[in-house]
Amino acid sequence: MIWLWVALGIAIGVAGAYVFRLFSWKYHERALRAEFQLWHEGRIVEERANALTSSRRVLVGKYVEQFVPFHVPYEPADMKFLGSPVDYIIFKGLHDDVCTEIIFLEVKTNSATITKREQSIRDAIRKGNVRWQEVKLQTHEN
Repeated sequence: MIWLWVALGIAIGVAGAYVFRLFSWKYHERALRAEFQLWHEGRIVEERANALTSSRRVLVGKYVEQFVPFHVPYEPADMKFLGSPVDYIIFKGLHDDVCTEIIFLEVKTNSATITKREQSIRDAIRKGNVRWQEVKLQTHEN
């Protein structure tokens, strides 16, 4: 009969441990979910702040690009703004109707660096892979 009481005690102990463990896991799961939620919300706020900062930098850069003709040693009348893929093409001397040099000008602010696309344009120019091409279109006038 004692074995029955021992078996019952063990069963109650195992069941109690199982229930304790189950509630313990539920508690930890809730705590981890809450902690993750806070972390995730913080990351969202942080990412939004980073996006705003980045956006502001881009806008400031685009704004500054418009005033470059007044801060570089070229005649503003010779400078043609493109914006993309390079910021300016300068036709040096064009204001006197004689172009003596063509300069591709990229404007960067602070610690900004040129993109891979801009690097490829720079490299093509440095290698001399630049040419003149003329296209004549025929129109049919009525």
